Amino acid sequence: MRCKNKFCIYHDNGECFVDEVRHDESGKCLRCVYVKISDEEIMKLKEDTVDDLQYLMEEKVKKHHTPGYSD
Repeated sequence: MRCKNKFCIYHDNGECFVDEVRHDESGKCLRCVYVKISDEEIMKLKEDTVDDLQYLMEEKVKKHHTPGYSD
């Protein structure tokens, strides 16, 4: 069965590897078990993502405003 929830432990490359999957009335899997991620890990990932976005924006500004700038 197709699965888009990468945080479910049963997710494997876009598929659910549980043979019989029950769903609720909205189509959500009733056997979904989420990977444990601590609040500290989540905050670190958020900070890393913000840092990456800031770096990309700074590079975009440099490229746009600096004649002869190359990557």
